[in-house]
Amino acid sequence: MNKILIFFILALLIFPFVSASCSLGANPLSININAKPGQEVMINWNFYNLYGNRITHVVVNKLEGPDWKIRYDPEIHEAKYDISGVVEKVQENLALENNQVVLEIPYNLQEGINYVKHPNQDGYIPVKTVKIYITIPEDAKLWKNYDFVFESKGSCFSEPGAVIPAVATKLKLSIKTTTTFYETPIANETEKPQKSTITGAVVGTNTTAGILLLMTFILVTVLAYLLIKIKK
Repeated sequence: MNKILIFFILALLIFPFVSASCSLGANPLSININAKPGQEVMINWNFYNLYGNRITHVVVNKLEGPDWKIRYDPEIHEAKYDISGVVEKVQENLALENNQVVLEIPYNLQEGINYVKHPNQDGYIPVKTVKIYITIPEDAKLWKNYDFVFESKGSCFSEPGAVIPAVATKLKLSIKTTTTFYETPIANETEKPQKSTITGAVVGTNTTAGILLLMTFILVTVLAYLLIKIKK
């Protein structure tokens, strides 16, 4: 009898903790994009809570990557919750209530809720989104891959003052710097003309032309001489 009583007491003590579950899913888990230096890019990271029976409080931060300007929407902030009559504070980017897969996207969307296709079954998963804005520096090298790793941690309250250990997931992001495409031919360099050295009084005189000029002069002189002699 005492053993049965002890069993029920232990069951009552353990049951609240066993029944409390924290769930966090994320989509996507990896992204590759191209962007120009100076450009601000925006990444949508979607989160969902399909299997938990507690609200999951999600915090997003950068684990690895260049020291670039990064901002989040919504930003991390302090939120207050009434946990069974006790006000508790928690840091979060957003909070995920448990939502089930739906076969069709509702016509009237609930504010802050989007839907993504379930990867393994029919239907759509209700998600909340953290937008990650990254500004690429103007001096970033072109045609280079810059890799980032972001982490999201989810935690849940099991009772006032007690938090279920966080569950976590990661997003791997690769940004390749690029620019506007253009194609321009590059002309071959021409050889520079060699400098010539000047020697003597006359440069570049044609020898054959000089001889002909000299013979013409002699012939004219002889003809003139003969004409003068005939007249006498």
